[in-house]
Amino acid sequence: MKQEEPPPLLDRESLKKLTPEQLVEMVLKLQELVVKQGETIEKLKGNLDKDSKMSSKPPSTDLLRKPEKAKEGEKKEGRSPSGQKGQEGKTRKGFGRIDRAESVKAEKCPHCGSSHLAPGERRQRTLIVAQQKCLAHLLRHFKQVEKLKTPHQTELAQVFLDLITEAFRQHRQYRETGARSIYNHWVIDFRRRLEQALAVWRPLAGYAAGLLLKSLLDKSHQWWYFLDHPQVSPDHNRAERSLRLGVTKRKIAGGSRSFSGFVDTARLLTVIQSCRAQGRSVLTFFRQALASVHHPLNTVVSLIPTADFSLFVNP
Repeated sequence: MKQEEPPPLLDRESLKKLTPEQLVEMVLKLQELVVKQGETIEKLKGNLDKDSKMSSKPPSTDLLRKPEKAKEGEKKEGRSPSGQKGQEGKTRKGFGRIDRAESVKAEKCPHCGSSHLAPGERRQRTLIVAQQKCLAHLLRHFKQVEKLKTPHQTELAQVFLDLITEAFRQHRQYRETGARSIYNHWVIDFRRRLEQALAVWRPLAGYAAGLLLKSLLDKSHQWWYFLDHPQVSPDHNRAERSLRLGVTKRKIAGGSRSFSGFVDTARLLTVIQSCRAQGRSVLTFFRQALASVHHPLNTVVSLIPTADFSLFVNP
């Protein structure tokens, strides 16, 4: 979209010749331009120097940040970690084509379980997908808003930071005590205070804060799903920590070359992270799994935890 051009610059004598209506029109255009430029500057400031600690970016992107420049006159000792002079470069080739495409068809109805599916039959269904958005990301976004110098943004951010922090604290208290009636009573009061905060602060929100408050209104059922379902965590920290190993491997190795390699890697990483989550030894699990292949037993190795967290369960 083409940006609106500011009014032409006029000297003092030219301004004196303008009528009061022309001067008012010029001032209004300048005010509108200042507001738009302020929103653009605020947006750019919010994206400046973001890292995993102050935004939803993954920690792996922090490695891409340029190191600080060496001081003048200071020389690095030893060889450079990059390619040496005269060394033949080697670059891994990217993925130039799609290896395969699969069309997965349902073998039975997911609702009634019938395997007699009419060919070509399609029905429009309205599905409500339950989802809990990560409240930790929202917390980091409001911390960015808190640093803005524009009017009212620091106070606005502090109000919602307090609400989000309170939500984390109350949910953690419920998980520790299991007192559902106390939790439900707090939820009713929390929703009331949240609605009041949105009504008061949305007219005063700048560009960045306005996007966050709009999301809180439009997607409230996703941001606050845990209020009605406290068995669900309000953040994705545990899931993201489990996926981090796979994401880091993909960035370093470039991903698997074949679909079978992708499946094998996914299975290995699933075993590793499942064992870590259960406090089990990964090497012990692999040794037991290999031993059960060469020496069939009456039991099989399983990643599903049992009551006594034993390594073997009945098949």
